[in-house]
Amino acid sequence: MALRWLVTLLIGWASAAHAVEFRLPVEDSSEFSIDIALQQAVVRAAEQMTGMPSYELTADAPDLFSLSEAFVNSYGFEDEAFLVDIDVEGLKDRLESSGISVWEGPRPSFLMWVTEERGLERVMVGAEPHPVIDQVLEAGARFNIGISRPLMDLEDTLALSPAEIWGEFAGAVETASARYGSDHILVLGERPDRQMLRYWLYSTDGETVSGDVSGPTPSDRTEALIGRLMAYARAISEKQTERARDALTDRAIVPNQMLLDGEPLQLQIRFSDVVDLMALLDYLSTDTDDLKVATFSLAADQADVQVTTNLSLEAVDEIISSFEGIQFVSPLVYALN
Repeated sequence: MALRWLVTLLIGWASAAHAVEFRLPVEDSSEFSIDIALQQAVVRAAEQMTGMPSYELTADAPDLFSLSEAFVNSYGFEDEAFLVDIDVEGLKDRLESSGISVWEGPRPSFLMWVTEERGLERVMVGAEPHPVIDQVLEAGARFNIGISRPLMDLEDTLALSPAEIWGEFAGAVETASARYGSDHILVLGERPDRQMLRYWLYSTDGETVSGDVSGPTPSDRTEALIGRLMAYARAISEKQTERARDALTDRAIVPNQMLLDGEPLQLQIRFSDVVDLMALLDYLSTDTDDLKVATFSLAADQADVQVTTNLSLEAVDEIISSFEGIQFVSPLVYALN
C-alpha cells in the first residue's frame, strides 16, 4: 500500500474514471441544439477536470474546444434528459498537450457566510434566495468542490455579526464556523451600490486571503469571484498533495517510522449514496480502535473527514481500503462505489 501511495504521488496518477456522463437540457432534438449541448458537456468536463473556468481555459488554448465532438463517446435521449458520455482520457490528453494541468489532488470544501450592504446598513444574508449565493453554489457542482452554507439559526446569528465580518475578525469567523467542521471558510460582502463584491478566505491553519472583484451585474462579479476561488482551491490542493508527498518520501525507506503520532489527517470521501457514507464513518468510528473520526463536513457528493491516529499512512490506507465498496482514487482521496 505504501508503495502505491508513493508511486502514485511521484509519477502522477490518472483519473479514476475513463468516462463521465452529463445530463443536459436541450431546446429540441435538432442538430443545432444537439451540437450546442455536446460542446457544453465537453466544456463542463474540462472545467471539472482542471478546476478552471472555461474563459481561462480558452485564454490559455484558444482552439481547445474546436473539435469538441472528438471527446464524446456517445449521446442520446433518456426520458426527457439528454445524456452525453465524455472520453475523459482523450480530453485529458488534449488539455495536457495544450499545457493545461488536470487537477487530480483532493478538492477542498468551503463553508460560505454572506453579508450585504443595503444602503447604510450591513446585514447577514439568511436562507432567502440570493443571486450571488445561488451562483456560487452552482459553481460548487460545476467544479466538483463542496460549498455549504450555515444554518443561520439563532446560534449562528448570535455567534457572528456583519461588523465582525467587515472588521476582518478572523477569530470570530472561525469560532462561528467551528460547529460545521469545515477547514476552509468563504465570506462574502456584496456591495451592489458600488458594483463590488468583497471576499475573505480563511483556513484553519491561520492563512487568510482577501480581495475585491467588480462588475456591472451580480453575475459578472460572482463569476470573477469564482475564478479566484478556484485558483485558491487548486493552490490548497497542491499544498496538501505536496505535504503528503514529502511525508511519504521522507518515511518510505523506513516504514516503521511512518507513524503520524496523533496528527490529524484530512481525507476526502466521494459518494453517491449518503447511507454508504454513514456506514463508512460508523465503521471508522467504532470498528477501528487505532483510528478515530474527529470531524467531518458534507457537500453534495463528497465528505471531508478528519481522522486522528498513531498509525502509519500505510496502515490508515489499509484500514480504509478494507471497507467493502471503497476505491482508492489518489492520496487521501477515496470513492464509495
